[in-house]
Amino acid sequence: MASMGILPEFWLILITVLTMSLGGLPFRFTVPGLVVRAVVTSKLVIMSANAGVTGASNPAGDALADSSTGRRMDTLLLCQKKRKDGIHNSGKDELSFIQINVQHIRAGTANLRKSIADLHNVAALVQEPWINKEKILGLGAAGATLYRGTLDVGPCTCIGLLIKGVVSYSLPQFGDRDTTTVCLSVKVQNREKQIVVTSIYLPIEEQLTFVMLDRICNFCKDEKLPLIVACDSNSHHPLWGGSDINQRGQLLSEFLATTDLEVANVGNEPTFCVGNTQIIIDVTLVSRMLLCDVYHWHASCDDSMSDHRMIRFAINCDKPAPIWCRNVKGTNWQLYEDELQESISLWFGQVETPADIERELNVLNTAVIKTFHKACPEHRVSSRNKVPRWNQELTTLKMEANRAYHKAYKSKSDQDWQAHKADRRAFKKEFHRSQRNTWRDFCTRTQSTPEAARLYTLLGKSDTCALGMLQLPSGQWANTL
Repeated sequence: MASMGILPEFWLILITVLTMSLGGLPFRFTVPGLVVRAVVTSKLVIMSANAGVTGASNPAGDALADSSTGRRMDTLLLCQKKRKDGIHNSGKDELSFIQINVQHIRAGTANLRKSIADLHNVAALVQEPWINKEKILGLGAAGATLYRGTLDVGPCTCIGLLIKGVVSYSLPQFGDRDTTTVCLSVKVQNREKQIVVTSIYLPIEEQLTFVMLDRICNFCKDEKLPLIVACDSNSHHPLWGGSDINQRGQLLSEFLATTDLEVANVGNEPTFCVGNTQIIIDVTLVSRMLLCDVYHWHASCDDSMSDHRMIRFAINCDKPAPIWCRNVKGTNWQLYEDELQESISLWFGQVETPADIERELNVLNTAVIKTFHKACPEHRVSSRNKVPRWNQELTTLKMEANRAYHKAYKSKSDQDWQAHKADRRAFKKEFHRSQRNTWRDFCTRTQSTPEAARLYTLLGKSDTCALGMLQLPSGQWANTL
């Protein structure tokens, strides 16, 4: 019995070895005088212990100790395996997500827009976008909608560039300077599914609070909606792959223990890289009901032109129906006149009663519509967009910056990091030059009235879409979607 004093340390060491050998199995284990809960992350073992007997209380709100531990752990393990293997439904399309903090950098914004241009369905969750005079710049694109949390002050976050095929609307009651919330509507197995998506920035110079995030979680819980949160947390914790814990990370982990959110981060690749300072501060949080549908989460290995790496993941959804349209400006009017003349030149209609008038009008209307459709055929709208101001020289410089980034990341040599900075500066310089030249050429060609009208329309466009939840005259927001 005298040796019982060393049992806690002995059991901790033994359980650590067993847990690591189990390859990520979370469990609750009881030994005499000690209740141990352990989870293996991608980097180390997270353990907590309570002295006492079996069924000891858990004042920290540890999710591993609740009554549904077994069911929850089975679900998490299955989801972890699916996400690791990249399993998703074959024959289905996907909704891609991009998460990044571009640090108000124009080159980083251009690189993000280039990454989005080739995707069909995408939601980009951006922190610290490029802004000027309280307007978000560089994220406008055809067929996309840009949202921001508030119009009152300069924004730090935004959710933008929702490409064709994704129906969305804003939830402004859950938005502020550092938070933007949008509801997406996607089809999964021919059934409409709504997903709430939030982009949050937690400034390191301000005290950590979760008032807005708690409101969003309660709203999704009441409405039974899945939630995805992209967060630049500026906090460290092994729960999302970090190697240490700071006070902000401890507070965030304790808050997550009281919610339905799970950390979707996979692996321990750093998401923030400045030279040899490489840490994980960008966190993706997903509701438990949606966690199994999130796959291929990874931090991109390419240079994002920002100190934050681009995070990408996706969820399964049905392939949207193709969109067809007619370009009236491209109508062959000569063909239209010839065909219409041929159709109605020998028209002999007899009009004696009102019914005859309706019949002959239908004949004439049908001839006009058929002729127009022949002169102006439909074409399929592509969801891929060309990025203005992007040229072949920028593509070459981006590839050189990527190679320098990979070399410096592996070697961790100061000389290689300096070479990478030089390549990044060359890319930024070329982008600024291309931006000026493109605008100069456009203004030079603006001579006729249609081009001047187009310029006036572009300058008069609002930087955000006002479509969203309705606000009642009393100031309250509608509580139904």
